[in-house]
Amino acid sequence: MSQPSLHDYMQVGIVQFMIYPQCIGGAGPIIETVSSLAEDTFFDFLELGRINGSAVRKQVISVLSQARVNVEYDGQPFTLLPGLDLEAEQPSDRHQAIDAMKQAIDQAAEFSSPTCGVMSGKFYPRDLNVDAAVGRLTESLVGLCEYAQQYGITLCLENFDQTPYSKDCLIGPTAMAAELAKSVRGSAPNFGLLPDLSHTPIMNETPRQMVEAADGYIIRTQIGNGSANPYSAHYGDNHPYFGAPLTGVGIEQLTEFLQGLVDVGFLSKTHRGKVGFEVKPASGEDPLAIIAGSKRALIQAWQRVKLPE
Repeated sequence: MSQPSLHDYMQVGIVQFMIYPQCIGGAGPIIETVSSLAEDTFFDFLELGRINGSAVRKQVISVLSQARVNVEYDGQPFTLLPGLDLEAEQPSDRHQAIDAMKQAIDQAAEFSSPTCGVMSGKFYPRDLNVDAAVGRLTESLVGLCEYAQQYGITLCLENFDQTPYSKDCLIGPTAMAAELAKSVRGSAPNFGLLPDLSHTPIMNETPRQMVEAADGYIIRTQIGNGSANPYSAHYGDNHPYFGAPLTGVGIEQLTEFLQGLVDVGFLSKTHRGKVGFEVKPASGEDPLAIIAGSKRALIQAWQRVKLPE
């Protein structure tokens, strides 16, 4: 008996500003790249970030409406790129990060996105009072969830590594992210997690460990590749293509991640959880080739997944 279509069990998307990184700041060939991705019927949704200019955003909305493609919004660049920190010790710095995330939520609402991604700040200095920092982060997130509630938006936190050579974020191990989600949800139900397979090699977690730790809080997921090997050209959280030399995610790890998502019920015919590619072409690489290879990797991994009877 042949394996059912992966599209029966999941909604598939792609991070537009990562496969076309020249757009991450909100400018560049936004319309052209969005149109190209929207024409690809493999994708149910696009993950968008900052897009400068209301006229450009209106054009994007029109294109996506015509193509019947939904949006999931990623607000992480709003704090990551300028180095803002939702758990900053200084209130003025913290409020600057909160205001930036409110702008992200406002844009998410423009695109009718049901979610908005968010991230913690840096895990430094090394003598940081982690409990106090998590407390400040929790307070910021609860306030942002209350702000997002007016739009019916759920915030989903993407947890990263705590390694100096990569993103070096406060949150952190997936178990730590789940504890944070439990705490935030005590005051704000519109909050959850965005586990990303590409972080597992750098976080020293297996794909199944990540899924099982996040179970009960997963809003959507991302799939990609990363490397903890200092001899790799893709060292760190740089989203190379699946199976790139000296990296940590190939078909085996992708299969394990998908199997875990099936086993916890995130991927099913009734739920069809959201899975977004986060892949980035290195210098000299072709984004269209990376997209094609990513789709082939997902199809190959899906064929190996054991579905419930």
